[in-house]
Amino acid sequence: MFCGPVRCRRVIVAVRYNGATISSEFAPGTRIATILTWAIADEELALSNPAPGDFTFKMSSEEVFPDLDDLIGRFVRDDCEVMFDLCPADKFQG
Repeated sequence: MFCGPVRCRRVIVAVRYNGATISSEFAPGTRIATILTWAIADEELALSNPAPGDFTFKMSSEEVFPDLDDLIGRFVRDDCEVMFDLCPADKFQG
């Protein structure tokens, strides 16, 4: 699920939501919260009045929901890329 030491200088992060995909590069030490803030602010995803607490990430390949304090480098594989699905947070709260 998670790889060992990150060897990537930059991580390509792709985020999918409602048929649209956005991507950008981040340092491996970037927190998930920062990437979530970037994603919900992107106009291409067409979110109306987004707030970070309204959404969460799910890894596209697994049923893994990263913590907001996790570093993106934790989820990178050999290709220095990671893809998340943007999901409404209330669907996944206990």
